Amino acid sequence: MNLPKNTVKLVRSFIAVLSTDAGYPSPLSSRLRHLPDWRPTHLISADRRAELAFVSAETYPEGEPLSSRGGLTLLLGDDAEWKETQGRSCMAGAACVEWDPAKSSVRVLGSIVGLPPIYICRMPGVVAVASELHLFRALVGLRVAVNPQAVVDLFTVGYPLEHRSLFKDITLIPGGHSFWANGLGLADLTPCWEPPEPQPDTDLSSYIDFQVEAFRQAVSKLRLSDSLFSLTGGLDTRAILAVLSKASAKLTACTITGGRTLCLDARQARDLCRAYGLPHVVVSLDEQFLRDLPTYVVEASRLSGGLASLGQAHEVYFYRQLKGLGSRRLSGILGNQIGRRGVEGISARKGELSVLAHTLRAAGRVESSEHWLVVAARRPGHSLLRSLIQRENLFSLLGNYSVGHHFMIQQHPYASRQLIENSLRATFNSGEGNLFSPMRARLRDLRHRFFGEPLAQSFQRKVIAEADGVVARYPINWGWRANGGISLRGLAWGGLALADAASSRWHSRSSIMRKSLRVLGVDGVHEIRPWREWFDNALREFVNDSLRSRLVTQSDLFNAAAVARLLDEHFHGVRPHHDTLLATLDLALAQRLFAESA
Repeated sequence: MNLPKNTVKLVRSFIAVLSTDAGYPSPLSSRLRHLPDWRPTHLISADRRAELAFVSAETYPEGEPLSSRGGLTLLLGDDAEWKETQGRSCMAGAACVEWDPAKSSVRVLGSIVGLPPIYICRMPGVVAVASELHLFRALVGLRVAVNPQAVVDLFTVGYPLEHRSLFKDITLIPGGHSFWANGLGLADLTPCWEPPEPQPDTDLSSYIDFQVEAFRQAVSKLRLSDSLFSLTGGLDTRAILAVLSKASAKLTACTITGGRTLCLDARQARDLCRAYGLPHVVVSLDEQFLRDLPTYVVEASRLSGGLASLGQAHEVYFYRQLKGLGSRRLSGILGNQIGRRGVEGISARKGELSVLAHTLRAAGRVESSEHWLVVAARRPGHSLLRSLIQRENLFSLLGNYSVGHHFMIQQHPYASRQLIENSLRATFNSGEGNLFSPMRARLRDLRHRFFGEPLAQSFQRKVIAEADGVVARYPINWGWRANGGISLRGLAWGGLALADAASSRWHSRSSIMRKSLRVLGVDGVHEIRPWREWFDNALREFVNDSLRSRLVTQSDLFNAAAVARLLDEHFHGVRPHHDTLLATLDLALAQRLFAESA
C-alpha cells in the first residue's frame, strides 16, 4: 500500500461512509451531532459519495487549513512505527486510513495485531468503516440484527470469535489485513502481512539478546511527553519501567485498586514510584464509583460495542478520573503473549443458553467442546503463538481496548513489528499448535506469579536484571525477583493474593477465608473487581429493571420466562446465575444501544 503525500493526522476515532447512490441522503451529517462525547471534523467529497468524520488526538493550530478535496491520511493508535513504515507496510499497534475524496474511496491498513479495532458495516447502497462500533448509529437507514453465532459465543466463551461483532453485517478487520472500498460499490479485504519464515536451529541466547535490543528500541520510539504509565506489580510493566529508569524518564504512573483495601498491584507500584521519584495516581473503586455504577455500565456497553457492560464499567470510571492528566496510556498489553506465550483469559463464561429465544439458539451453535484456542491453533499457518498474537489477544481484549482507546491513545511497546517477527521466526516457537490446554495454562500462570520465568528464557527478565537497582530487586507478582531469588515478604503477600482470588471466585462473603481476609485488612488485595458482589447489591435494581423491561420481554432475542425464572432464583438466594445473567444484561444493553438509535 503506497500512500501519496497527504496531510497526516493522528486521530482518536473516525468513521468513513461510501454511498453508491449519489442521491442518497447524507448518512452522517444529520446524526453526528447527536452522538455523545463526539465532536468531529466532517468532510464530504464533491460528488457526495464519500464522507469522513474524525476526532483529532492532538491540538492543531487554530485555523489550520484542511481541504475536503485533498487526500488525507489518518493514524489511529500509537504512531511509534509510522516514521519507518509510512503506510508501505503494517504497523504492529496502529492503523492508517487513506481517504481520497477525488476518487470517493477509502483504504485502511490495519495493524498486525488487529488493535486498535476497525469495523466494517455493509448495508444496501452503503459501505462504512469506523474505529468504534457505536459510531454506525449515525448511518441513516441502519437496521441491525444480532449475529446468532456471536451471541452464542458471548454466552459460552465470553466474547465473539472469528472477527464477528454482535451484529450481522458488522465485522472486524483481521490483524494484518487491508480494506479498500469506493463509491462505485467495489470493496476488497486482503492480507497485507505474513509472518516470517521460521529459521532453523535458532540459538536461544542470541534470540533473547535480539529481543532485549528490540524491546529497548520499541520503548525508545514512544512519544512520552503526555503519557500516563499504567504501572502494576507484574513482569510486563516492570520491564517497561526498567527501560524508562535507565533513560531517566519521569512519567506519572497510575494504578487502579478496589474500594476495600489497597490492592497488591497498587502497593507495589507505590513503592516503585517512591524509589524512582515518579508521581503516582491511585484510582479507587470506592463508594463514588458504586453510587453511579449503572451509568458506567451503560457507557461501557456503548463503547465496547455491546461486548462488556459491568465487565468494563471500572475502566470507564478509571479514565474519567484520569481526565486532564494525559492523552496517552502506556501499558504492558501483549507482553503476556510476546514475553512468555501466555493467554489473557483461560476460563470460558459457560452461560446458560436457555435464556435465549429458541430461534436464536437454533441459528447459533457451540462450535467445539475444546477450548477455541486449541482449534484455532490447528489451522494451517497458525501456530499457537500466532493465534495468541492475532486472535486471542484481539478477541479477549476487544471490549477493554475499545473503552480505553475512546479516552486515550493506547501505547504498548510489546506491539512492535520487530518483537513480533523475531518471536515468530524463532524455531522453538513453532510447531506448538496442539500443545495448549486450559489446565496447563492455569498451572503455568500460577508458577509464573510465584516463581517467575527462567532468566535464560526471558528477555523481559534480562532487561530488568541488567537495569539493576530497585526495579530488579523489588518482588514481581507474588514474590519472585528479576535478579534472582524469592522475597519472603513478597511470597507472603502472594499467598494472601491467592487466597483472595480463590475466595472471591465463589463469592461467599460469609466464608471463613473471606472473614479472615477482612480481619487482616486485606480483603480485596488481589480482586479489585468483586463484580458478583456489585451485581447482587449495587446493580440489583438496575439488573431487574433492565431484564424485566418491555425491551426484553417483548424481544425476539430472549426467552422472557426463562430470564424471569433465573432472576427470581438468583436474587432470592435459590441458586446463583451470575455468568448467565451478566451475559443477558450485556446482550440486552447492546440491543438497546441500536434500538434507541433507530
